[in-house]
Amino acid sequence: MGDTPLSLVAAIDLTHNTAYALHAKQTLPASVPASVPASVPASGCKDLKHLQETKAYWPVGVRYLVADGAFTRYSYVEGVCALGLEMVGKLRGDANLRYLFSGTQKKRGRPRLYDGKVLWKEFQAARWQDQGELEPGVRLFSATLYHVSLKRNLQVVLLQSASARPARPARPVLLFSTDLQLSARQIVGFYRARFQIEFLFRDAKGGAGLTHCQSRNSDALHFHWNTAFAALNLAKAQLQTPLKNVSRPRFSWASVHQQHANRHFLRLFSSKLELDWNSIKAHPNFDSLCNYGAITT
Repeated sequence: MGDTPLSLVAAIDLTHNTAYALHAKQTLPASVPASVPASVPASGCKDLKHLQETKAYWPVGVRYLVADGAFTRYSYVEGVCALGLEMVGKLRGDANLRYLFSGTQKKRGRPRLYDGKVLWKEFQAARWQDQGELEPGVRLFSATLYHVSLKRNLQVVLLQSASARPARPARPVLLFSTDLQLSARQIVGFYRARFQIEFLFRDAKGGAGLTHCQSRNSDALHFHWNTAFAALNLAKAQLQTPLKNVSRPRFSWASVHQQHANRHFLRLFSSKLELDWNSIKAHPNFDSLCNYGAITT
């Protein structure tokens, strides 16, 4: 958004693999204090406050928050859990993790909690659960580990791909969940679905006029941004039942715009020629005329 940072909270429909915007707002400057609930840590207030403000808009049954690696910090993870959610995110490739001790404890003394540090340069596959291939060339491993910085146990997923150059192996991708019962493939699926939020920005900028507001008033900007995303949500909500042999509805803002433009032109055409609009809508070829020029139908 140029010089105006925009924060967006969205809900992801995993069934149809698409995202719906819930609330957009301008990111507060670092110098502006933000009040948050007592259960939310003070640091990272800016992002947590926005999340807490949108709680009334969350769909029923929401349990997980998916965020990229920039939000993997102690204050944010603790704040998300304080709001009653579990977090799915990404870790650094050199994350400071420890194996949990699962052996026999001594009869005296403090129970042993950890069994050594995870050494990424000497990856010990035997200490991880091999979940098989995620896709050709990508191996999936999982383990419950302790994160030193986040101060909690995490369900960690490692995606290891074969490198084209053996002398320089590919760096592994680390994902995590605060829900220790979540499977490795579910974690990967949740994190992949997060990318649908990027399509919200693309479509809102390309067709809904997200960047067209010329006002410098914060309230006007806030109204304009949420109106643009609301128009995009309505366009998705009006998506018709998918065609046969299609697994999920396909959304294209360009197609929706073309269909509505065609419908408007047909209505204008019938009005100018004094034709019966109801008869035109009932014609078997009406839908094919509305879909003329559309990418997806």
